[in-house]
Amino acid sequence: MQRHKVRITFPEHRIFSTELQIRVEDLNYGGHLSNEKLLSYAHETRVRFLGQHGLKELDIEGVGVIMADAMVRYVSQGHLNEMVRADLYVGTTSEHSFDLYYRFVREMHRAGSTSSETKYDIAQVKTGMACFDYSQNKIARIPLALKQALMA
Repeated sequence: MQRHKVRITFPEHRIFSTELQIRVEDLNYGGHLSNEKLLSYAHETRVRFLGQHGLKELDIEGVGVIMADAMVRYVSQGHLNEMVRADLYVGTTSEHSFDLYYRFVREMHRAGSTSSETKYDIAQVKTGMACFDYSQNKIARIPLALKQALMA
């Protein structure tokens, strides 16, 4: 039997980075980062990115953003209180939608060392995002302010 894995190819340019701490409510019964929390981490990363540009998910020049699809690749376990760096990349954009890529990375430190020894991915996520006019309940064009943030 062949084992198939999701493959996520990251764009070259990272547009944002933030730190997240794995909390007790993020754990599953196995004592490591729960699978469903990864989309929450992606959401938190996206909200922080938009906030850095003075934007809000539900109102960017009268338009919101909505997730159209998601792909997740689990790479390794994350544990309580570990700090995870969330790196955000932007991929293909169109008139109404754009792809965001998230890489969740943990740095391992050797005991007694202050330098970073090893970095490894905990997970990788891709979300297809669309702009949405909630007042008219329909897809909308990407607002200029969002275009500028994505290309910064």
